[in-house]
Amino acid sequence: LSALAPPSSLLRLIEKAGPFEHGKYQNHKALTSAELRKINFNVLAFLFSGLYYFAKGMPRKAFIVLGGGWLFAAVVTVLEAMFNFTAPNSIFWIAPGAAVAGLANRDYYLKMVHDKHMWEPLAVFENLAAAIAFALFSFGVLFASIVWALPAA
Repeated sequence: LSALAPPSSLLRLIEKAGPFEHGKYQNHKALTSAELRKINFNVLAFLFSGLYYFAKGMPRKAFIVLGGGWLFAAVVTVLEAMFNFTAPNSIFWIAPGAAVAGLANRDYYLKMVHDKHMWEPLAVFENLAAAIAFALFSFGVLFASIVWALPAA
């Protein structure tokens, strides 16, 4: 581990798992099933999503996570209105939370060991202002979808 990384069992486990390529850790067979669960799912990130990223010092990703969750909620809201159904309330937080829970530990590792602050495909959001703008735009889209979906009085 680099000098940037604090001594952490999670960071050591990710180092042991090897590089993450093609959707999996290359040395994943060297880990027990409990170790794999520990590096692949973060309960606090599942429960707190963007707030978890803020607490861990990853504000750019926090804004992207919040914005992504709001866009997901907007899509579900529009689909509900278009197809006249009501999605279970839990869908609005379980799906985004599960995505974040699967990313959080690796993201923390990348921040602490490799000093990476944004996912490579979303490098445009490396600028904090761009990440904030995305979150605000996403919130606006959610608000517009709710207003659009309201029944006419």
